[in-house]
Amino acid sequence: MKPAPTTVLYARILVGLNGLTWMGFGAVVLLGGHPAYAQSEDLRLSVAAAALMVGAVLWTLAVELGRPRPILYWATLGLLGAATIAAMFDTIGVADQAYAIVTGATLAVLLKDRAWHLQNAG
Repeated sequence: MKPAPTTVLYARILVGLNGLTWMGFGAVVLLGGHPAYAQSEDLRLSVAAAALMVGAVLWTLAVELGRPRPILYWATLGLLGAATIAAMFDTIGVADQAYAIVTGATLAVLLKDRAWHLQNAG
């Protein structure tokens, strides 16, 4: 196994920060701090649970991406890609733009080190 490039650490940090962002958003929604979800208790709890789960999965992926594991690499790309596409259907505000920039940078760094992440594949 080749040693990990420095940018793998950067990608792991960015994925972890993305996960913490999702967990923070989930906590804000759960505690009733987001006005868009104040009307419906069921919607608020569903969105909070989904955000907390996405955050936990991203945090776990950030920890596990320290070793070349192709399935986790593809899962990370898929999850971040899906989250970015879903964010495009939201009203675009400053927070959405910042999220898109950080997630785009994360995807770019992950793609740069594709060969390292896939070195154990087929």
